[in-house]
Amino acid sequence: MRHHGRARHLDRNECRPRQRQCFARHPVAQQRASPAIHQRRAHPVSPRHLQHAGTRHHRLRHDPRLVIFAEPPARFRPNHLDNSRRHDAAPVSATVPNLWLAHHLVSKVEKTGRLQLASYIVDRLEAAWSPEQIAGYLRHRTAGPLRVSHETIYQFVYGPDGQAAKLARLLPTGRRKRRRRYARKPRGLNIPPAHTIAARPPDIAERADFGHWEGDLIAFKLQHGKANLTSLVERRSRFTVLTPNSSRHSAGIMEGIERHLGTFPPSLRRTITLDRGTEFAGYGRLRESLGMTAYFCQPSAPWQKGSVENSNGRIRRFLPSDTDIAQVPRGELEQLVDRLNRTPRKCLAYRTPGEVLAEQVALVLEAEP
Repeated sequence: MRHHGRARHLDRNECRPRQRQCFARHPVAQQRASPAIHQRRAHPVSPRHLQHAGTRHHRLRHDPRLVIFAEPPARFRPNHLDNSRRHDAAPVSATVPNLWLAHHLVSKVEKTGRLQLASYIVDRLEAAWSPEQIAGYLRHRTAGPLRVSHETIYQFVYGPDGQAAKLARLLPTGRRKRRRRYARKPRGLNIPPAHTIAARPPDIAERADFGHWEGDLIAFKLQHGKANLTSLVERRSRFTVLTPNSSRHSAGIMEGIERHLGTFPPSLRRTITLDRGTEFAGYGRLRESLGMTAYFCQPSAPWQKGSVENSNGRIRRFLPSDTDIAQVPRGELEQLVDRLNRTPRKCLAYRTPGEVLAEQVALVLEAEP
């Protein structure tokens, strides 16, 4: 190489790449005595995982649990702090002990909280609560710091830890994979126009008054016989009643409905909405004995009586289709009904159906002369 007409020999050191700043000149080392915190924007972290401590990134600077030291350790090197930043992407102090202490204390506290929350969720799932009921109860009925959404619970249940613990079997559906629910096949009972759901008063759909019921038949495999259950649900309170039947003959099913709903005051048994199954062909008896008007859904439209369909899904968790219902004692059925009526519901502001109906019964009894 020539320089101004003369050859110039390069020194070996001039060909080397530029060295990194030494520790004495590094800006972090110059701030070791300053308690100011060097801020760096945290990357957004999804809150949909119970296993991830995503909340620590925006709490380090104002967390009262942290004790800040001004002096760095003797063996501090700038790349320690740089590597920690790249790994955690969290706002940290200019002194390394702040970062180490923050990660230790905050992670320890949050890990304990996550373990407590996961333990509580599993406990409630074993008590036959749905993820939505668990999340709503924590949000509305508790004052502690534990909060979680129902979607987070589903993610936890269907995640690696939940699959290993087989938590999916504790869900209302009991399915290992989430899938859509399909409507049942239509039935063939011909209904007069005056008893179709189109003729039902529109205020019943608003659930403003008590005394309007929905009914359905819960069938089981024929290999165990013809025994079945009639499920009845009060539309406003979601109060559930189960009636065992020895067969699908309409006379016996109507007799069971009369026997159970006859115990309620007349103002709490005014109408009932059924499907078009032949087991409800004797619906005229309800008008004669209880003064109840029966209305029927359109074919293949179970959502028109959604309350009892929802209740049937809950009942199936305890009485699957392969259950020999004839061998189930009446006492166990009564315990199941009591359990359903003592479970909080989101649609009731996480009150129980038993509480809501009991308050209305008390008001009715007080109003009677």
